[in-house]
Amino acid sequence: RIEEAMEPSDIRAFTRMGAYDSLLAGVGTVWDHYYGGIELARGIRDVGLTAVVAPTLQDSAGPGCQALETQLQATHALASGTEFSQEGIVAALGPHATDTVSDSLWITIRELRDKLGLPIHCHVAQSIEEVERSFAEHGCSPVERLQRLGLLGGAQAFLLVHAIFLSKADLARLDPSKDILGFCPFSQAQFSFPANI
Repeated sequence: RIEEAMEPSDIRAFTRMGAYDSLLAGVGTVWDHYYGGIELARGIRDVGLTAVVAPTLQDSAGPGCQALETQLQATHALASGTEFSQEGIVAALGPHATDTVSDSLWITIRELRDKLGLPIHCHVAQSIEEVERSFAEHGCSPVERLQRLGLLGGAQAFLLVHAIFLSKADLARLDPSKDILGFCPFSQAQFSFPANI
């Protein structure tokens, strides 16, 4: 509910605070995946970090459904403009998670990846509910679904963040030179299940 009520200025303000935390931790470049892509980039720029920004894309569930077109436009703007790239802020495609993105949007994302040469940054197998929904709706794990849709092993990197509930079969589907697992201790604490690094 909070995310649905947030205005662009809220996103920029919260992003600044997160960027300051990153600087205090000695981090100069971040990968960020959130709603309000342009304001996210502006907040990061305000603090002076470099970044890969992935405006959230979702159409099946979640607070970003109503903003899909706006976030697709933000992705294009970040990918094709120089306003941010000259300051070290570049774009990635940001499908939210496997259970909030439809097959048709995944296909659009795959086509945009190939056309624009952008990496993908997505939450994958973050919760057991996401995995259970994937088996119920698609008859396979989230990773196998991505493989079937042609999203794994592409020319650009695919950052699969969280990956708490991956099986050994899922890990075998990944190409370590292209498909990268992102580890997030905070998320694992939230879901009370630490993945085996």
